[in-house]
Amino acid sequence: MVTARPVDFETVVRAASAIDTTLAVRAIANGQAIQLVAQDDETIATVEGSRRIDSPADVARIAPGFGQVEPGEYWSEGWAPWTPGGERGAAILVAIAAALDGRTQRSDA
Repeated sequence: MVTARPVDFETVVRAASAIDTTLAVRAIANGQAIQLVAQDDETIATVEGSRRIDSPADVARIAPGFGQVEPGEYWSEGWAPWTPGGERGAAILVAIAAALDGRTQRSDA
């Protein structure tokens, strides 16, 4: 995701609850990432903390499909698994980006 503001816990929870009110939220990687999980502990989506973009050339190199990126925007990585739950996760990641005036680029790699 490239967003105007950094991803925060409140935005993740709001976006997730707009799509699925049954999900739980947990911090992983010593609080560096937020994970959304279903009641059966299936991972639905994971999103890392944001990093400020100081060099748009770095984003162009690793994710050329984003187009024009401005210094001062934020880069965040999010993942959803290749499962039915992952479809909800992908929708949540798109909703997070939209809430932060941003955009996503889907990668099937």
